[in-house]
Amino acid sequence: MNGMLLNKHRWFSQSGPGSLIDLNQYFPGSTEGDDIDQFLASLWENLIINNKFNAAVDFQSLANGNASPIFAHADTNVTYVNKMVELSGVDVVINKPGDPKSGNLDDTLNAAGVPTITFQLGNPRLFELGVIQKAYEFCFRLLDDLDIVDANSYGYKQAVSKPHITDAKYIRANSGGLVDVIVELNQVVQQDQVVGTMYDPHGDVVEIYKAPVKGKVFAFNSDPLREPGSLIVAIAVM
Repeated sequence: MNGMLLNKHRWFSQSGPGSLIDLNQYFPGSTEGDDIDQFLASLWENLIINNKFNAAVDFQSLANGNASPIFAHADTNVTYVNKMVELSGVDVVINKPGDPKSGNLDDTLNAAGVPTITFQLGNPRLFELGVIQKAYEFCFRLLDDLDIVDANSYGYKQAVSKPHITDAKYIRANSGGLVDVIVELNQVVQQDQVVGTMYDPHGDVVEIYKAPVKGKVFAFNSDPLREPGSLIVAIAVM
């Protein structure tokens, strides 16, 4: 992607003054739209949908400045998606009701009849062999279940535990500042427990963040500099 040249994971459009666009909000694209629409339409029509896939996995990492363990987003209303979740080997699955108009790749594929989940590979811009191995083994378990390969012959066994499927609550910044998060990944927090504090450049408190529900922390900001609307803490509801 051309955005990689700018150290970004977004498409750089040179139309007008130029802009950075998240392509995962515009699937399946359009052959009669702008540069973004036509690029996605080419991917969708010539690579994705014409191959008649049995199932699909969208592997992602979090955006720069955030951290998480591996987890998945899945629309559990799709029958085979539930089986994919069981095979995934992740601890937490965030239930994501499908929206065919969202422009997300997983929603668009599910709406087209291709069961799809999003597998979050954790921390961005890090080469984590353990995380890569877990995703690799999941691929073999999925291929085995689809009768494409025999995972046992490769030494990959079934996932040992069933993931916890739940909803998520996201705490986001209301203003800009420096945030000190005081919880850890996978930590269980109680409702109204303080999870972080935002300070201004002078060290004065701007806002104190509290957990809206009891749950497990599955993502937070690793970069203390936060803009309005950016993630502070994500909690899987318990």
